[in-house]
Amino acid sequence: MEQEVKRKIGKYITEKMLGRGAMGVVYLAKDPTIGRNVAIKCIHIPQGVDEDKVKEFRERFLREARAAGVMSHPNIVTVYEADEGSSNYPPFIAMEYIDGETWNKKIKRGEKVNPDNLFPFLKEIASALDYAHKLGVVHRDIKPGNIIQTSDNRIKLMDFGIAKVPTSELTREGQFLGTPAYMSPEQVLGKAVDKTCDLFSLGVVTYEMISGKKPFDGEDIAVVLNKIVNEEPQDIRELNPEVSKEAWAIIKKLLKKKQEERYQNAEELISDIEAYLAGALPPYAQELVEKTVPPSNATAVKSSSKEKPLPKAMIYSVAAVVMLALIGIAVLVGVLIREKKRYDYTVVLPDEIKNVSPNPPQEENKKPQEEIKTVELDKKSGFEPEKQPQQTAKQQEKPKQKPRIQENPPITTNTQKENQTSKPVNSAP
Repeated sequence: MEQEVKRKIGKYITEKMLGRGAMGVVYLAKDPTIGRNVAIKCIHIPQGVDEDKVKEFRERFLREARAAGVMSHPNIVTVYEADEGSSNYPPFIAMEYIDGETWNKKIKRGEKVNPDNLFPFLKEIASALDYAHKLGVVHRDIKPGNIIQTSDNRIKLMDFGIAKVPTSELTREGQFLGTPAYMSPEQVLGKAVDKTCDLFSLGVVTYEMISGKKPFDGEDIAVVLNKIVNEEPQDIRELNPEVSKEAWAIIKKLLKKKQEERYQNAEELISDIEAYLAGALPPYAQELVEKTVPPSNATAVKSSSKEKPLPKAMIYSVAAVVMLALIGIAVLVGVLIREKKRYDYTVVLPDEIKNVSPNPPQEENKKPQEEIKTVELDKKSGFEPEKQPQQTAKQQEKPKQKPRIQENPPITTNTQKENQTSKPVNSAP
């Protein structure tokens, strides 16, 4: 859009064209007197327009200078000078040059802004409107293209080109002025406008910045204007799930069809924005908050209260608690396992003890077994047998116990046996 243009307009020397609109062209120019950059807005007069219309355009253009020139506010572009023009140059207004970009460029890039990030800027715009309204000036053309966000993140409201001042008859009741998609119902119907008209338009801008979509869109102007007057906008939470019902209530109040149901002045809007940012219920939109129901895709929508991300310290604390709980569970399981093993016994006995029984085996000279066998305790004692793990090769190499068997047992005669059996039991020694 920026094109180098060298031209003298009044005392200013243009350097490049910044933009072109339906009513004029804006140039970046230099003030030769003090050497500062200024924005020069020149009126655009179409060819073949009736002389009376040309006069009307000039009056409207110069009214911008009168409306904005009396205002001094940090969020309103300052007007330095106005000139009716001559045969050598068109009528123009010299104003403050702002290094930034308009919101319509952000929308064209498809950006969606979270309400928590947008509402502080919305408060600045409301502050500018409150200041202008108290001076009796209604902007009548609030739209993204007239809102500039500076490089240091400040908001500037510009272009009061169709502003209505109390002494003007040009934009009297019945005049159709404004950008259609952002117009209020009373503008569409040609009724008298007041400061609530600017608040409705600001609601349209807010809706679009958050959702990326106009609340009243259509294929042609007739469809758009009909929606503005007769239809309610889609629930914005269906388009951006980051929107809480408090934020939606504020936007809905801005977009009320009836003027008496909207915010009655910008101060009320500022109060609700401040309450929202503080995490409280917006006082002027509280009734709408209470009546707001979940949207059709409620699963994706935040809860009614504004949710803040958990602090890192809290996250670390929760993680530590979970870790300690896991350690505690592991220790408890280990204790239970040890307690169980205390009652699980397996007794290993040598072969010679195993062979001691009330009924000795028939083969007295039976070779001792080479393997060690296990004997289970009586189950009546309350102990459960446990299968022994296989012994390693190293354990199996233990020296075998030799059986205690006499090689040459003494031979006993029958007479000796009889004498032994005839010996009285329990006889005194």
